Amino acid sequence: MIFCLFLIAGRCFFTVPALKITMLDVGQGECIFIKMPTGESMLIDGGSTSKKNIAEYTLVPALKYYGTDHLDYVIITHTDEDHISGIRELFEQNYPIKHIVLPDTKAMNSSNAIQKAGKKKGYSFLKISRADQLNFGAIHLRCLHPQKGWEAEDTNSGSLVLYLTYDKFTMLFTGDLNGEQESLLEPDRGEESMPSVNILKVAHHALKILQQKVSWKNSSRKRRLYLPERIIYMDIRIRRQ
Repeated sequence: MIFCLFLIAGRCFFTVPALKITMLDVGQGECIFIKMPTGESMLIDGGSTSKKNIAEYTLVPALKYYGTDHLDYVIITHTDEDHISGIRELFEQNYPIKHIVLPDTKAMNSSNAIQKAGKKKGYSFLKISRADQLNFGAIHLRCLHPQKGWEAEDTNSGSLVLYLTYDKFTMLFTGDLNGEQESLLEPDRGEESMPSVNILKVAHHALKILQQKVSWKNSSRKRRLYLPERIIYMDIRIRRQ
């Protein structure tokens, strides 16, 4: 972890980098940028059906603004156009991406169009399913759905659902999971239960579990705009307590 040291009046102060989560305004679509305190950069989805060339005019400029010239992880929750159009444009630009993460469903096989486009450009893919976890120091990103080999009725039902924890802060990313699949988020026997979340990203088809009160008290700056049933822009900073 990188620390900035300041010496003031004989005392040492350490500024610990914050966890930064930004929901970019891409119109009718979704794109979430995460900058880890450990330095890794991540996109969760990146697409729009109301704006064209969002990689050129939104994604890349935003990444530059946040001091990022590459992405360590791009997570694709599912392959609807409003979640992947900008990612496909990043492929076309040969934007540096280390790992592309997909749900491990039967529908997400090697013939999938987004995988074909990425592999043609030399990108590497990683598939995850329930109970898999990505770790970034004190930050853990756990997959709650889908089960490995899920036979999706549609792309939404096979969406990755990710649960982020950072000390006492928690956030739930739901992709576009359908409301009728809410019960799939319940813990299996032996699994740790999921507590109430501080911040949640509302699914396209709004789950009942997401209608609970949401705490924003950890946000140092926030701005919210809305499309039907979803937050499309938010900028927050979370520091360890």
